[in-house]
Amino acid sequence: MAEQTNEDLKKEWLYNAVLDIKKNANTESDLNDLIRQLKELVPYRDSEALLQEVENTLKLEHSYQAALEAEAHFQADYEADDYDEDDLKELISSFEVLGQYKDAADYAAKAQKLLDDMHAAQKKKKTTKIIVVAAVLVVSAVLFFYEMQTSRNEFDEMLSKAEQGDILIQHQLGDMYYNGEGVQVNYKEAVRWYRKAAEQGHAQAQYKLGEMYYNNQGVEKGIPQAVEWYRKAAEQGHAQAQYKLGGSYYNGWGVTRDYKQALKWYRKAARRGNAEAQTAVGNIFYNGTGVRRDYAQAIFWYSQAAEQGYSWAQYYLGNMYRNGLGTTKDLPRARELYQKAAEQGHLGAMRALEHIRGL
Repeated sequence: MAEQTNEDLKKEWLYNAVLDIKKNANTESDLNDLIRQLKELVPYRDSEALLQEVENTLKLEHSYQAALEAEAHFQADYEADDYDEDDLKELISSFEVLGQYKDAADYAAKAQKLLDDMHAAQKKKKTTKIIVVAAVLVVSAVLFFYEMQTSRNEFDEMLSKAEQGDILIQHQLGDMYYNGEGVQVNYKEAVRWYRKAAEQGHAQAQYKLGEMYYNNQGVEKGIPQAVEWYRKAAEQGHAQAQYKLGGSYYNGWGVTRDYKQALKWYRKAARRGNAEAQTAVGNIFYNGTGVRRDYAQAIFWYSQAAEQGYSWAQYYLGNMYRNGLGTTKDLPRARELYQKAAEQGHLGAMRALEHIRGL
């Protein structure tokens, strides 16, 4: 009985000490220390609720630090042409986090004006672009032709329409020759039809043509040509092409190595949900490649990709939790992430599981 009472007194003393520290905790280090102590107290009294509160505060602190970073970058490297609509919206959100801190409100107004000017310019454009309906029609048409056995007359009719400039059928024929659907696989013919559609602005055809140049399929291998077709598709918002273009700049493939451009294109693809690009952005911030090292940003992007089941992101995020980088050290969480990656055959995750099995 006395032993239990002493344990309760010890917890009560630690609980009160935590409350005192909490009043003055205002740095990431303070908050991480609080989290560690509160985990020792759970489930004593309302320590679990306090833990959630402190963890939420730490998340806000990460958001605040990321906003400060965005403001500093905007001040140092501001060039209007470097920002597209998504960049500006992200900047405005960051400045809103900062509120009235220093010149944040002025920078928010400047970013908003850039966005307004961009919208005004877009309304004046008269050039016709391929819209989402066209993409839906392409998918529907491809499925249609995949599900039926095309007769010779029907195929001849397709060829006739494609020769007359039907961009959707040109792309379809490229896919058919590439995949051997209804015809024999013929990469040269695939290149021919992809090129016709790509030259008319079809984003997927541009991306596929870039891939064929990159992989030496039906055309002589040409990395610079691949990059240019990736660029054309990327500028239309094609996420995978944006990822490939980012990789070209990161590695110096077909272009001069440029980490700023690599991050720009990786982030465009990442915002569109591309898990490979999200992981690449995480790696850039983790390693501090061309930017200041930022573990909070790395965790954010790794988490986005890990939630989609991407094994490399699960592995990298597991490393962050295993080593307490940018977050509280959490071996159970690391083990969970490694397990998910290992189940997909990730060798690094398998080895990591072995290393922490007894911890």
